[in-house]
Amino acid sequence: DLGTGQLVLAELDRERTTVTTVPLAVRPCRVVEVDVGHLADVDELHQSLGALADKEAIVRLRLTGTAGFHYRIDDELAAQFYYLEIQDDADYLADAAVAALAAEQTVRGEFVRVMQKIIAAADDSQRPVFWRALRRGLAALDGSEGR
Repeated sequence: DLGTGQLVLAELDRERTTVTTVPLAVRPCRVVEVDVGHLADVDELHQSLGALADKEAIVRLRLTGTAGFHYRIDDELAAQFYYLEIQDDADYLADAAVAALAAEQTVRGEFVRVMQKIIAAADDSQRPVFWRALRRGLAALDGSEGR
């Protein structure tokens, strides 16, 4: 049976049917959702994710919500799991953070202002793609590779 860590063995003959449960040595598989919008900063995010660590588990981590801070999930976190897959469905910058970046008289500020115009003109199906582009562009401008 999927997800139970055991299988059911049924033996059939003319006289009787025998059903036996056989334990299996399998890794636990979990899907965990973390709403980054409820976290104050990147340190709290890393603490929350670290609390989920399990060297034996196969985990799909789904990030949701809108973070009011810039973050990056690093290889150090992934090393705390047997296998970690990250599904990042979060919006990456709160409106206040975007407004603060847009007010900068820098290349980064100009990039944010251009992206704000593109996002405002986009239809609902395109907005998540442009938010992701904004986040990745900011990461590139900051010299980081990830989130």
